Amino acid sequence: MRIVLKREYNDYIKVFDRPIKWCWVALLLILLFFIPFFGGTYFLSLMTMAGFYTIIGLSLILLTGLAGRISLGHAAFYAVGAYSSCIFVSKLGLPFLLAMILSGGVACMVGLVVGIPSLRLKDLYLAIATMAMAFIIEDVITKWESLTGGTFGLSVPPASIGGFVFDTEPKYYYLVMVIVVITMMLAKNIQRSGYGRALAALRESEIAAQAMGINITYYKIIIFGLSAFYTGIAGSLYAHYAGFIAPENFTFFMSINFLVLIIVGGLGSVVGAVLGGLYMSLIPEGVKIITQMLPGFLEGIIGLDLIFYALILLAFISYQPEGFHGLWLKMKFYWDHFPLYKKGTFRKERKFYRKKIK
Repeated sequence: MRIVLKREYNDYIKVFDRPIKWCWVALLLILLFFIPFFGGTYFLSLMTMAGFYTIIGLSLILLTGLAGRISLGHAAFYAVGAYSSCIFVSKLGLPFLLAMILSGGVACMVGLVVGIPSLRLKDLYLAIATMAMAFIIEDVITKWESLTGGTFGLSVPPASIGGFVFDTEPKYYYLVMVIVVITMMLAKNIQRSGYGRALAALRESEIAAQAMGINITYYKIIIFGLSAFYTGIAGSLYAHYAGFIAPENFTFFMSINFLVLIIVGGLGSVVGAVLGGLYMSLIPEGVKIITQMLPGFLEGIIGLDLIFYALILLAFISYQPEGFHGLWLKMKFYWDHFPLYKKGTFRKERKFYRKKIK
């Protein structure tokens, strides 16, 4: 059994409190660097998509996991970032990096506007408000043909930095992974900062947070803008990767998939966003393999893949609500306390209430 002695408060908020964690991070970075040398083009495309999903997962980890705000409109922020980046690069001639940051800024402004209704709404009502916003933005994109191309979509030029064009799969993979690492470190530091602790207090109890002097109006609006900024960055990267965007790429069901991402990955952890991103990019391929193994009379069933997705989600909610990250923490706890591990440590406590006898 290993016990880590912590003497100061700073020991609890360090990103890497033990040397072994630095070793794991270094090993992960080396693995990410060498993946293009061993993985094929198709596998690299899956990893690139996992990078997009990871950035979106980080945005929802901050909004839902840290601040306790629910959003069903993140596909709209994704679309705003994608279309803004395309317009900045192809129509205004701005460089890619500047366009990517500005597209995140445009999505952030939309998120700040959406954050205003959150001052009086929460839980289901807030989710419905963000869902309505998603439908409004989707309708604007479809009807504003002179700017967005409407249903015909827009062609997006490849990303380039200083004359270096990211026109191959390995090149774009490295670009996305660098941005993923940067956004992960920023999200981790936000969680550890005073701003992150204020958001956690807001999530637990708005009344208690306000009693401690936290300006809940300010934090509610800012967290929506910050989450939308992350999603806009992911949208910009996706647009230049896909080469073509249209309204059907950003439907309401994509927002549902984003929520599934953080539920399966782990709601309150940066690592959970990474695991959820890998899940979102790899699970469709696993479902395809499973459907190919089914008997022939099941091949014509429409929506069979959605049934598998629903079953997987129900399994996580029922048996592993903390997601993949919670499963990883249980494994770590087991090895840290071996051989003194007590069976049933993570079993939920059952509460019994005695009825009053009149």
